[in-house]
Amino acid sequence: MTALTEAPALASAPPTTDGVPRRRRRMTLSARIAGGVVLLIAAVAVVGPFLVADPLAGNPAQRLLAAGTDGHLLGTDGQGRDVLARLVDGTRLSLLAGLVPVLFAAVVGTGLGVAAGLAAKWGHRLIMRTLDVFYAFPAVLLAIAIAAALGSGISNSIIALAVILVPPVARVAETETRRLVDLDYMEAARASGATRFAIAVRQVLPNVAPPVVVYCTALIGLSIVYAAGLSFLGLGVSPPTAEWGLMVSDHTQYIYSAPFLAAIPAVAILIASVAFNVLGDCLRDLLDVRGEARV
Repeated sequence: MTALTEAPALASAPPTTDGVPRRRRRMTLSARIAGGVVLLIAAVAVVGPFLVADPLAGNPAQRLLAAGTDGHLLGTDGQGRDVLARLVDGTRLSLLAGLVPVLFAAVVGTGLGVAAGLAAKWGHRLIMRTLDVFYAFPAVLLAIAIAAALGSGISNSIIALAVILVPPVARVAETETRRLVDLDYMEAARASGATRFAIAVRQVLPNVAPPVVVYCTALIGLSIVYAAGLSFLGLGVSPPTAEWGLMVSDHTQYIYSAPFLAAIPAVAILIASVAFNVLGDCLRDLLDVRGEARV
C-alpha cells in the first residue's frame, strides 16, 4: 500500500542527472551566465578606460564611421569620437548609478523596515504610512521630479534614485521582520531581557538580510535603466561625459543615417539590466526567498 501511494510522487518528481534536479541545473547555468556578465561589466568599468583611446577626442574628418572600420571597432559618433572608447568609459558611471542608490536604499530601507517591524503599533504606522506617501507617485515620475528640482548631475541623479528605492526595500524588510516577531526564538529572546536593539541586530538582521540582498540585486538593473533615462532627458550627467543614457540621447539625431550609434549603448543597458535581474532571480530561487515589494 505504501509503495502504491509513493509511486506517483516518484513519477512526478523532476528528472535528475547525478542526483541534481534539471531545474536546479538550469538555474545554476543561468546564475553562472548572469554572474559572468556582471563580472565582465565590473571588469570593464575598472580597467577598460585604461585600455581604450580618449573618449573625448574627436576628429570631424572621421565622423559617423561605420562599425568595423579600421581603428574603430564600433565606429565613430557625430563628432568623430570613438564609440567603443565612450561605451567602455561610460560603463563606470552607469554601474555607479546602479550600485550606489541601491546600496543606500539597502542600508536605510532595511533599517527603517526592521524598526517598523519591531516598533509599537503607533511607531509602525508612522514609519510605514510616511513611506507609503512615495507610493502615491510613479517611481519614474518621482525620480524625474526630484532630479529636476536638484538639477542635472550624476550626484543629484543618484540622490533621486536612492529616494525612490528606499520605500520598496523598507517594505521587504518590514514584511520579513513582522513574520519573525511571533516566532518562538523571538519570544525567548524577549523573555531573556534582550533589548529591541539587541534583538534587531542578533536575531532579525541575519534573517532579513537574504531577501533584502536578493531584492536589491534585481534593483541594480532597474537603477541602471532609471539612471540612463534621467541622462537621456538631460537630468543626469552633462556632455561631453560618456554615459550610456547620454550616448543614446546624443545619437538619436542620427537614428536614420547611423542607427547603430543609438543601438549600441541601448543594447549595453539592456544586457546589464537583464544580467542583474536574472542574477537576482537565481539568488531568490537558491535562497527560497519570495519578493514582497515592487518599484
